Amino acid sequence: MIRDSRKSLVHWDNHISILNDVMKEHQRFIDSISLSHGSATRYALYLNRMDFIISCYSRGDDFDSIAKDYPSVVDALESYYGPPTSEQFSFDQLDAYIQDLWLVSLGVLLNQQEAIMKRVILIIDNFGKDAVFDRLAT
Repeated sequence: MIRDSRKSLVHWDNHISILNDVMKEHQRFIDSISLSHGSATRYALYLNRMDFIISCYSRGDDFDSIAKDYPSVVDALESYYGPPTSEQFSFDQLDAYIQDLWLVSLGVLLNQQEAIMKRVILIIDNFGKDAVFDRLAT
């Protein structure tokens, strides 16, 4: 059953198919360069992976299948924040704050294992700085 009925099943199927193709292209590019390059592509891959699981949720996919893709979102975020030339995370930026709240919220919703949630919290590095984030993260 579609959870976001403002769009048709065909829309969600097409959107997810396009995201899959784009993510494959981004990953191929990232795999072909050194860790010190490709920051924008790494960030785009993270956003696409996040969009993918949100779109699968909106399409009505079952939680178990969505939950299996959650670690790839965390991997993409870690890849983006990991290289030495990546931007430093700033919780002062509203977009980053919202994206990271989504990431933590989805992890809770999808009942992710403690180890993956600890990775998310370490990557984001905001524990103790925001009550909403702290509540979700505990």
